[in-house]
Amino acid sequence: MNAAEKLELVPELEAARALFVKLDQIHLVAINPADRDAWPLGRDFGTDIEAATRWAAQVNADGRNVYWTVNAVRPGLDKKPAEKDMTAARFVHVDIDPPKDGSDWPRDEVLAALRTHRPKPSFVFDSGNGLQAFWRLGELVENWQQAKEVNDQLRHHFGGDACHNIDRLMRVPGFVNYPDAKKAKAGRVPQLAQWVDDDDGVVYELEQLRTSLPPVPAKAKTAECKAAKDSGAIGSAIPVPLLTADDLDLPALSPIRMSIEYPPGEDRSGDGLAAAGDMARAGYTDEQIFGILLNPANPVSAHFREQRNPSRAVARAIEQVRGSSAGTEPPRPMPKRVEFDWRAGLGSGALSAFVDYAERTAPSPQGFIALGAALSAFGAIAGRRYRSPSDLRTNLYAIGICDSGGGKDHALDCIQDLFRQAGLQSKLGGSRIASGQAMITDLMQAQNLLYPLDELGFMIRSINGRGASSHERLIMDFLTEFYSAAKRCFRGTSYADQREKPRQVIEQPCLNLFGVTTPQVFWGSLSSGNVTDGSLARMLIFESQDHFPDPNFDIARVDMPSGLVEIAKAINDGADDHITFPIGEGPQQVPAPYTVPYANETAARRFNELRLEQTDLLRRNAGSNRTSALARLAENAGKIALIKAITDNPASPAITTADLEWARGVVGISVDRLLRAIQDSVSDNPEEAKLKAMLQVIRKAGSAGITHTVLGQEFQQYGGNRKAFNDAIETLKESGRIVERSLPRADGKPGRLARTFFAIET
Repeated sequence: MNAAEKLELVPELEAARALFVKLDQIHLVAINPADRDAWPLGRDFGTDIEAATRWAAQVNADGRNVYWTVNAVRPGLDKKPAEKDMTAARFVHVDIDPPKDGSDWPRDEVLAALRTHRPKPSFVFDSGNGLQAFWRLGELVENWQQAKEVNDQLRHHFGGDACHNIDRLMRVPGFVNYPDAKKAKAGRVPQLAQWVDDDDGVVYELEQLRTSLPPVPAKAKTAECKAAKDSGAIGSAIPVPLLTADDLDLPALSPIRMSIEYPPGEDRSGDGLAAAGDMARAGYTDEQIFGILLNPANPVSAHFREQRNPSRAVARAIEQVRGSSAGTEPPRPMPKRVEFDWRAGLGSGALSAFVDYAERTAPSPQGFIALGAALSAFGAIAGRRYRSPSDLRTNLYAIGICDSGGGKDHALDCIQDLFRQAGLQSKLGGSRIASGQAMITDLMQAQNLLYPLDELGFMIRSINGRGASSHERLIMDFLTEFYSAAKRCFRGTSYADQREKPRQVIEQPCLNLFGVTTPQVFWGSLSSGNVTDGSLARMLIFESQDHFPDPNFDIARVDMPSGLVEIAKAINDGADDHITFPIGEGPQQVPAPYTVPYANETAARRFNELRLEQTDLLRRNAGSNRTSALARLAENAGKIALIKAITDNPASPAITTADLEWARGVVGISVDRLLRAIQDSVSDNPEEAKLKAMLQVIRKAGSAGITHTVLGQEFQQYGGNRKAFNDAIETLKESGRIVERSLPRADGKPGRLARTFFAIET
């Protein structure tokens, strides 16, 4: 939303005042549609009309949507209310929006139906998208479940949205309704929420309204109850066997896993319906869908868990996607995951030989980290000598992650041995990078270069730290620039005195990096800037699959296999019958890399399919911070497949379909870990880091949840400060990342219900 668009719509403050003047409590909430991670602002103004109007005008001018809380909340509540904050019902209401599929919506007919209904609404708004009608109750109804049931009757009678919850927020008339990114993409534009029918002051008895409406259709109730009963969903505190994507054995980047764990979040109701539809079409049973959509550990469950009867809400979703046959379709075979085994597709070439050597000579073998080292090492040696048909090069940034004492450093030793025995020491940079200029100097000496970095996490922490010097900050900038410069010319900074400080030019530099670090230091060193600027997405993550493996006891000094050394030399020589450096090798000599072909048309098509898969994932996650981690999936898979083809046959390589499939699997592991890190670990300050760490503890508890007592025992970063500890819990609850439920004690003994928390972050 730009400034010009905002100014075209002038708020009508009198329209807001006309609402506020007849409310016995004015509670407002402001939500930023452009930033789903931003916390809603809430404030109780009591009966201060002018203060409420000024506040609403200010937040709306800042691009936030303004809502009023329809029913009564506890006094002094300065946040978005939850059901537990509600004290009584003062209206019943219905919200009727156009169909989400974009089909025609007879607005005039809907409005006529509202106006001719008896009892007619006390007043009607146009929200800027649909219609909202309200019936004022003559007395506050403290048993607000009854009012909610009338809301449900209204919803079914008028074909409204599932907005019958007691803590419902509605648009304040007179202010701009800003669409979020998803709605704007679908063609929605900002609109003023407006009065349609003025408040006539008429009030109604709840029973009068209830009896004026037909009951909720029996068909809907029957389908809902049957599906819920069949799944064990009715009458239990934890209704069904709760499931996660792991329980379904879904691959890391399966579209169904993505819809469960990373829903876009702009339309949570639509996210849940999409996940239910994906699962139904894939052959999952109703019980499995219930288990996913009711599990607080799954972000997609957020919409359903907010409903008064979550099981019923899920049953309706299933009914809709099944075509009104919820619970009646016989179960189809559940799709089985083919577990990706990176060893199985590794083959018997140089990559396999390097990993085997690293594992045989390591006190604590770390095969997956050794694979990252091998890809980086051979990628550096192959630099400027080979390229793919789409002009991908062999430059990679690989990070080996393992706990202290787990054996992460051994892969660095193996790299040193390989380059020394192959006579390629000049292609190794130092174990530390002092500055961005130091990188340029190194690349001027060797244009295909590998940095074997120890304790990489500390280096990144120093770069991102507030006290980082300018030359330290330039390290990340140059890493980003060199990554993209592998197929073009890098032109350094121009200085006024070209004689003393000539500009440094490097043709097609191939910079590779392999660093090792611990998970605590590495993930803790990253900031949101590393996500948004794409630097994190350029890193391939090789995190140990067993941080403390069984040790090797029979370790003897073993020479690196001569065949492995010879392959390194052959890669350095380049492909047979091809001249890579027509006029010599140097920073300003333009190389002519050998184009490694696809082995056949099937392989070429498979790479194109990877690009289409990446595009689909990006569209599914548009507007989120996850796109940066997904944006290089096909590129990195293509690079890894290229390196594998080269190491299998340096003289005459060809990229096979099997190479691409294997590379896709390796990249999938990395991308999945990056996505989890963005959600769990990346933070900009110590307090945010503590919140995310607490959230991780709650998430690890899974579908069982974690009690307040156990959480206090397992999470002690607040050092016994109970107020800070409890404030953090409230912050996570208010931001919608966890929910609290009161459940019977796990030991079955009588007594006070246990406060239990579930992670539901979207």
